[in-house]
Amino acid sequence: RGPADDALLAPSPPPASPRAALRAAASLPAVRRAVGLCVALAAAQQLCGINSLLYYGYTYLKQNGLSDEGANAAVLCMNVGAVASTVASGALMDKVGRRPLLLLSMLACAAAALLLTLALAATAAAHDAGAAPAALPTAAVACAAAAFVFAYGVGLGPVPALLPAELFPPEQRAAGFALVGSATWLANCAASLTFLLQASLLGADGFVPHAAVLLAALVYALFNMVETRGKSLERINRELSFND
Repeated sequence: RGPADDALLAPSPPPASPRAALRAAASLPAVRRAVGLCVALAAAQQLCGINSLLYYGYTYLKQNGLSDEGANAAVLCMNVGAVASTVASGALMDKVGRRPLLLLSMLACAAAALLLTLALAATAAAHDAGAAPAALPTAAVACAAAAFVFAYGVGLGPVPALLPAELFPPEQRAAGFALVGSATWLANCAASLTFLLQASLLGADGFVPHAAVLLAALVYALFNMVETRGKSLERINRELSFND
């Protein structure tokens, strides 16, 4: 048995702990940038209003003047939008690219949130006046809710979930996924626990803070998001390091 055999039989060094991997990654500009980008987008993904709409949509719409039939129709339209966005995202992700889909998704979600706010202001005003909600504002609410869910599912939903696998080097990938996952669930918890209070305080304007989050995230992504479609990890790391 020679030295080569001894090298093959030698025990492998234990893998670095996630904390050690993150400490080592802190010295790498590309990994620092990847951490900031992935955590920021994960938080924006959960704070954009999608959970408020999916968890509390029926209750929130009823509180702002929609009838049972109108709220049910809006929820049905949201579910249709969710299914359609899954098909569209799969078809567009590798054709359009991650960055354009994400930016367009955020812009469309912000526009849909503002349209939802305007439509709910009309239905809430009719409800406060003791009148039945008009057909046009009710239809606008359903369309805005469906558009929001569809736009989210095309870009803001899938892209932040995909980015850690494409931005983190293999040595830091597990720790990066753990960090991004923690940020995702913390933001989800914060959004879920605060929306009912937010809705009671703001009424029909309950989605204005979500629109503000979306616009802030859009500006951040515009200056920090790199395209990853069809690129090697080495090229992505060079671009991240160059922009650090």
